[in-house]
Amino acid sequence: EEDEEGENAVDEFGLPVVATPSTIDRQFSSQDEVVEVYTAEEDGGRGGREPVGRKHVALGKPFARGSSRAAIWCLDKATREVRVVKEPMKNTARHASKEALFADLDSQARARDLAFKFTAACTLKLGSKGPKFEVVPACVYRFIKRSDPSRQWCMCEQALSGTFRKFNSNAGFAEASPDAEPAQAFSHWCFQSTGGEYMV
Repeated sequence: EEDEEGENAVDEFGLPVVATPSTIDRQFSSQDEVVEVYTAEEDGGRGGREPVGRKHVALGKPFARGSSRAAIWCLDKATREVRVVKEPMKNTARHASKEALFADLDSQARARDLAFKFTAACTLKLGSKGPKFEVVPACVYRFIKRSDPSRQWCMCEQALSGTFRKFNSNAGFAEASPDAEPAQAFSHWCFQSTGGEYMV
């Protein structure tokens, strides 16, 4: 979404507003790519080790990047659903392998389970006013016609629109504000409840 000056829209706090593009947006390539889809066991898959099907997709423009992956709009040509593909960037080979992506898929499924259990515990103690956490399901795409192995395996998630705010990070950042308290409590609870194995 853009404002009148053509700049990216921001909310009242100055945070960028992410708007999912239209399915007829010209940014989507007219060239289809074929992907194999792998899901976690919890989502009817086979632990991410065997494909559950194939899809024809069209990629759009990258719109964000982290330390190891770029986020790219992706259009499912059959369902017309817009999703997000997270493609490993150059010089991040350890994040681009099949094994690394399946490990991420397993961790994501574990994070979803922890979010569900934490929300249930908060509801039991605080009722409907307790915080609610949900982790968006992910899958792995293998772009079967790509010759570069560092670009064959990618994570894929549902596209979300809105304003997003980071409360903590893998690098040790933790915002100290009342708004951030539920997120910090969730991370602490994950660490304690798994005996130090996980911290979401």
